[in-house]
This record gives sequence, structure tokens and C-alpha cells, in this order.
Amino acid sequence: FFRRPTNKRYRRLPQNLADFGNYVYEVVKRYKDRFTYWEIWNEADIAFWQGTDEEYIQLMQVAYQAAKRADPTCQVSMTGLAYPFPHTNRTGRLCDGRAFLEKCLKLAPDEFDIVNFHSYGGMKSLDRKLTEIAELMRQYGCTKPVWITETGMPTHLRGATEQDQARYCAQAYATALAAGVAKIFWHCFHDW
Repeated sequence: FFRRPTNKRYRRLPQNLADFGNYVYEVVKRYKDRFTYWEIWNEADIAFWQGTDEEYIQLMQVAYQAAKRADPTCQVSMTGLAYPFPHTNRTGRLCDGRAFLEKCLKLAPDEFDIVNFHSYGGMKSLDRKLTEIAELMRQYGCTKPVWITETGMPTHLRGATEQDQARYCAQAYATALAAGVAKIFWHCFHDW
């Protein structure tokens, strides 16, 4: 059973990064025989992270270094980018997946092993993200694998049918794999 804290402090940079690094180290050390892959946060480019982009990068750097100390063979993914169209959220933060990824590639290119994003909204959205990510990776000389750790077409939104969902599944996988994406994870075949 998990109950979120009421103060939302958990969505920001920890007050003591060394403590967070120790936590990551101990978790990776404990579970290194069971898990190889670790993702540092989820959708830090939107409201799931309420610090700055630069603060997230600090968190990622500490986590990456701690994970590699605990298990040099583990693979660390950057946050699963929601990668929205640029917009200002209700807290006044600019949410821009492309700009967020560019900061990670520029400020911490060696502090993650996997580029990771999410894609919902159909083929237009997926095509745009694949193109922009490939351009940024070329620009920064990044040859890391790209994963899509969430994609799907929920049938409870925008009137998508199960047939639309099936069509998108086939098109999304074929397009992403042809673009060089290494792994794709479908999120929810049912309504959620």
C-alpha cells in the first residue's frame, strides 16, 4: 500500500543528494541479481517533476553514478519523457520534451545509457518525436539506444475504437523499429 505525501516535496530535488545517491546504491546493490535496467524518474518533463530541468539532471547524475558503483553492468535510462508539445503547465513551468532532452544530451551526455520517451496521440505524434529525437541525437553525437517505454491508444479518449488501437499498434511498432528504436512497451490494451 502506497500513499503519496500531501506536501508534494517528493517531486523535487531531495534536500540531500548524497542520501538519494546512497538510496539508489543500496537498491541497485540489493536487486542487481534480479534487475538490469533502471529508469530515473517518470515523465520529469511534465508535472511529475516539479523542480527545474537542471535539478532533474543533477538527480539523474547522482543516481547514475550510484547505480554504476553498485552494479557496473546495469543500464540506466533517463526519465521516460512524456515529450509533450511545448506548453506552460498550471504551475507556470514550461513543459517541452524536445528542450528537456536537449538539456540532458548537452549537460549530462554520459550520465544515462538509454534515451527513453513515451508516445500517445497517434502516428503524427510518434513520427514527430522520432524525427526530433533522431535530429538531436545526431547533433550531439549520441549513439545510445532509444526505447519507447509507454505507447498506446486508450479507447476511452477521443473516441478511439479497438480497431483504431490495433491499427496504431501495428503501425507504431513497424515505424519505431524501422527508425531504429531498440525496445517498445505497449501501455494498456484495455480502457484505463
